[in-house]
Amino acid sequence: MSHEILTTRTRLRRLRASDLAAIHALESDPDITKWTPMRVPQSLKQSQARLESHIEKEAQNEPFGVWVAETKSDQELVGWFMLLPRDLEFPELGFMIARAHWRTGLSFEIAQALIQHAWNQLGLKGISARTNIDNIASIGVLKKLGFLESHFMNTPEDAFGQSLKLRVFVLKPNDELTFIRYNDEIHADLLAPLTDLLHRAYAPLAAQGLNYVATHQPASKTQERLLEGEGYLVFAKGQLVGTVTLYKEDPTSSCEYYRTPGVYAFGQFAIDPDHQGKGWGDATMKMIEQRARDLGAREMALDTSEHATELIRMYESRGYRTVAHTQWAVTNYRSVIMSKSLR
Repeated sequence: MSHEILTTRTRLRRLRASDLAAIHALESDPDITKWTPMRVPQSLKQSQARLESHIEKEAQNEPFGVWVAETKSDQELVGWFMLLPRDLEFPELGFMIARAHWRTGLSFEIAQALIQHAWNQLGLKGISARTNIDNIASIGVLKKLGFLESHFMNTPEDAFGQSLKLRVFVLKPNDELTFIRYNDEIHADLLAPLTDLLHRAYAPLAAQGLNYVATHQPASKTQERLLEGEGYLVFAKGQLVGTVTLYKEDPTSSCEYYRTPGVYAFGQFAIDPDHQGKGWGDATMKMIEQRARDLGAREMALDTSEHATELIRMYESRGYRTVAHTQWAVTNYRSVIMSKSLR
């Protein structure tokens, strides 16, 4: 079987003996090993023994195993990634990234490709992962991928005979979506693909000549709108598939209805066009309505162009009613304000 997996920027392949120098560079970096059971930088001999062991076990580990990721442009080794049955509920996803590739989004990009491989080629029912409780970077990547925290565990470490406390995470491949609150420190590298998703989702409206902000906004505007309220990213099987933002009542709004106490609203709402028709938009609306209800809202409102008749009918089918109209300064259409009781 082919072991090669491609991502936008990298190629994943099986380990080779010739990878020793690059692998040792990873395992001799104290800022990397401190998060692992190794704890301390490894000698060349230790790295060689570990590499030879992985290569020797490759056949028996099939179809799982360890991959190295290298850049397509110059074959530079980015790090190693594993998907192996171990002592957790599901096969374990793990990775180690070279310092030169930190904060580039490659951890997320490569892990996401392995997750898709796990669902589509291996037919897995779940993936486990674990990391040091203080490894904020790895925790952020796992949460961005849609992993949910399962429990804590202790594991022996190699250097000092002590134990490490780890967070264990689980990801399951089902049609239930994962809704994750946008965090600028964790999700900033998703702003560009999210903005592209919004442009594609709103393209039919742009084709009608309606200049919704989401039809043309830059990534900086996407970020601004996420942070103006409670912005959520929608994931399915670790893949970004949508977004929605919840806004509390706004006493400074130019729309009188939005100034009403107890009236919340949602906006910047989209599901990737490649995944529409699966009920994910409905599920996202139910989530955001429940979140508003939990925060004490009595009404949930939205606005859309009065010319977007299909959208208006869809919202009416979910219990929304027209309560007002307004003209936003940034659009070329009058908006209908729709609202739904949450009581």
